[in-house]
Amino acid sequence: MSKIKWLIVIIAVIIILAIVFLVAKQYTGFSIAPKPVNPTGNCVPQCSGKQCGSDGCSGSCGTCTSGQCYNGVCAVPAPRCTVNSQCGMGNWIGNPVCLNGSVYQNYTGAICINPGTANSACTNGTILSLKQTCSSSQICSNGACVNVKCFNNSQCGNNTWTGNPICQGGMIFQNYTSYTCLSPGTINSSCRTTTSLTWKQNCSSSQVCSSGTCINIICSSNSQCGNNTWTGNTFCYGNLSVFQNYTIYTCLNPGTLNSSCRVNSSVIWKQGCTNGQYCLNGTCIGNSDSCSDSDGGIVPNILGNVTGYKNQNFYYNMDLCIGNTTLMEYYCSGTQKYSTNISCTGNYSYCNLGRCI
Repeated sequence: MSKIKWLIVIIAVIIILAIVFLVAKQYTGFSIAPKPVNPTGNCVPQCSGKQCGSDGCSGSCGTCTSGQCYNGVCAVPAPRCTVNSQCGMGNWIGNPVCLNGSVYQNYTGAICINPGTANSACTNGTILSLKQTCSSSQICSNGACVNVKCFNNSQCGNNTWTGNPICQGGMIFQNYTSYTCLSPGTINSSCRTTTSLTWKQNCSSSQVCSSGTCINIICSSNSQCGNNTWTGNTFCYGNLSVFQNYTIYTCLNPGTLNSSCRVNSSVIWKQGCTNGQYCLNGTCIGNSDSCSDSDGGIVPNILGNVTGYKNQNFYYNMDLCIGNTTLMEYYCSGTQKYSTNISCTGNYSYCNLGRCI
């Protein structure tokens, strides 16, 4: 071999070694530079600003948990391909099918394997590939994306009150329209609209329903206007009667929008004074409690009577027979009257005309 040919071979080998060195340096951080040493002669690792690769002292600055090491930095390489078309031309073969809600079909020719990843690559072959993603308003049926009318009720419409409210039985009713999805999520899905008169609100006890609205009213009974009561001071009318003002509350047109309260006060007789009493400054006054017994006590064989006043009321009670053998005898104890039943058998024979005989 001539010297020129040897020189060419040597130069080619040097170029190849240089290329290998540069590649190794880029991916591994390899360097043939002299190892840095300190004054003591020990090698000093050089890892400042490096995540991976050689530290220059036969050690490592770290390893990459993901990606690869480029000049001491961990990085994820860009994917070679994400779709088949980036690898070249191909053809769809066979019939499309449904898979996971989308359209898939066999694709032959240049294909992308592991698309969108660091391990993606282009190759030739046949693979079942995604052809079309069905939208949210579609489903996949017989290898095609088909529009669906509805998946749920809300896609048919929002339930709502319609028209004007009306009154029925003191309550508010109104038409209510509801939307229903039949056979949801299928190609046979459809929307159904239903409108019906529906209860909406109860009016309270202080309201009436008028023209579809609960309206407050003044009153539905007299007691809602007020409680009838005596007012002011009592006074005498003549010597034997007590009078006083009496206020009456009345609900006019009760339970209607035209209801109203009327208050009326008038002088009313309140009390009549009994025997032995008279009216003074609006009060009946008279004798205090007293009792008088005509036969002087419990004397069964004498017809007697007791008279007196109790709570300023005069009373008169006479001894009387209860049946043929029992006497009800009235008597006094202090200022109070009492009675007791006495059997006329034994010392007497029978009771007659209020005494034992």
